[in-house]
Amino acid sequence: ASSAVRQQNLGYAHGVQSRQSTNVAVAAPSTRGSRKNMHETAQSRNGVFLCGEGRLSRGSSCGASVSARSGTFRVMSMSMENMSGSDAPPPKLADCELTPFISAKGRVMPDVMDRAAATVFAVFDENEAIQYIGFSKDIRNSLRTVLSRRPDQCHYFKTWDLGNLDQKRMLAARQAWIKEAGSPPGMGKDQVEFWQAPLKLGSRVKAKEMATEVFSKLEARGLTEEFNADPELQAGGVYDILTSGLKNDAEMDADDKRRADIKVNTFEVNMDIKGEHVSYTVYFASTQVTNGGWIYDVHVFYDDLETVHRVICGKEWPESTKVDSKEIVRTAFAFLLVNKVHRHTEGLLTSGMFPINYFSMSEVEQWFPSFATLFDKASPEAYWRFNKIEDYGWAAADNELSEGLPQLGPKKDEETSTA
Repeated sequence: ASSAVRQQNLGYAHGVQSRQSTNVAVAAPSTRGSRKNMHETAQSRNGVFLCGEGRLSRGSSCGASVSARSGTFRVMSMSMENMSGSDAPPPKLADCELTPFISAKGRVMPDVMDRAAATVFAVFDENEAIQYIGFSKDIRNSLRTVLSRRPDQCHYFKTWDLGNLDQKRMLAARQAWIKEAGSPPGMGKDQVEFWQAPLKLGSRVKAKEMATEVFSKLEARGLTEEFNADPELQAGGVYDILTSGLKNDAEMDADDKRRADIKVNTFEVNMDIKGEHVSYTVYFASTQVTNGGWIYDVHVFYDDLETVHRVICGKEWPESTKVDSKEIVRTAFAFLLVNKVHRHTEGLLTSGMFPINYFSMSEVEQWFPSFATLFDKASPEAYWRFNKIEDYGWAAADNELSEGLPQLGPKKDEETSTA
């Protein structure tokens, strides 16, 4: 349930994929040695190496070969087999590498050639039966999308990268693969829409339930990278995921650390306040330690709405109540939600408006004296160094004039003497 709450709020990955390219001409002296050594030397570099009359294609998903003349190996140039834009026929589907959708690191990370302009891909189910053939200009996000739409049918894939966006060659590859493997079920008229379009479910609730079900299923299969439902589509009853701007393992490692920090600082709160149960999620986005206590920037998720607040908790509160400062803040928000305090304010505040955007724990107690009764130990009233004789906020209208205290303005006899 918690991942469903945060699926559209704590995600930060949007964009498309690109990779650093290498395509340079290289000349090198002859290197004599065994063909085995030459093969290993060629494999240690990126690109395609002309080895005498042979060619080694590295990085392609569809295999490689190498040959040499009489034990002499000369690197003539670096280019990429599939980057030439030639009319060479597509590889056989059987020769392309079968790759799991979810990698050992729990990510969807296909091996894409540098400067690939397009990719033809085939999808296979758990039994390695072909299910769908498609084209993509952003293969990583395309694979993520079909996996989120058809998780049961997406267990493996094969790819072929092209250096040019050549629709004729892509269509030819698809037809060749269909002829070789048979027409995939996903290419049928009654199925293709489920692969190529977002799922229209008719209501926000059903779209949210679909996201929760799919994400849970993929997590059970080992997925660790973040999938986020598109919140705008979800609001209209449509399910689909946002694209990811993470392009490589280094970026995803950094994102894993970010999400781990979020998880540590996110809490599911379930409390009973005044006989009323409240459940919400709070994320402590930042913490500033001060001489007097803590300043927290928090995100509160409740009733499908996210609000942002800055909260101050003086050190006297945990010292007096014997409760952790973050627990005090969580209790305060549960209390305010039960009391139906407005979640956000704009412009100038009136005397009857609680400063929900930026407030301290002591302000909660001033406005709502019963807040202090939620703790077993006494709240830190002595911190204020004065005795409260009036109510604040909404309760201020019930105040009576205190006896024995001077009132503002001149006395009546002073008014007479000055007249």
